[in-house]
Formats: sequence, C-alpha cells, structure tokens
Amino acid sequence: MMYLAVLLAATVPSQADTPAATKPAEAASAKVASQDKVVCKRTAMAGSKVKKKVCATAEQWDALAEHSIRTTRELQRNRGSTKGG
Repeated sequence: MMYLAVLLAATVPSQADTPAATKPAEAASAKVASQDKVVCKRTAMAGSKVKKKVCATAEQWDALAEHSIRTTRELQRNRGSTKGG
C-alpha cells in the first residue's frame, strides 16, 4: 500500500510543475466543459399542475433565456400597435 502511495505521489504533477501558460487554456476548457454539461430543471407547464422535467445544456438554457428576453421586449414594444401581424 505504501508503494502505491509513493508511486502516485511521484507520477501526479504538482501545481509548481505545471507551466503558467497552460492555466488559461485549462480555464477555457473548463468553461467549455461546463457549457456541455446537461442541466435538468423542473418547469411548470401551461394547463398542468404537474411540473415537467426539462433537460438541456447550459448553452441551450442561455439561448432560451436570451430568446425569452427578446420576445418579451418585442411584445412590450408592439403593445399599442394596431398592425395586424
């Protein structure tokens, strides 16, 4: 068991061993990985008392939120309009 701990300690690089240039790349890859992570939420569906489980990536949730904001602004801007369309 002691041999395994020594072997792992010798093979795992410490933070001092890693070059500083790779840290921004690691941060960027961590952000991409977090965007690929699937997030599930329970949302209320219109006409139902039961919440439905909806799963999407973080990027898709962000796009949905942006679309909702744009749609709301457009509806509020056109609220007094008498155009038929």
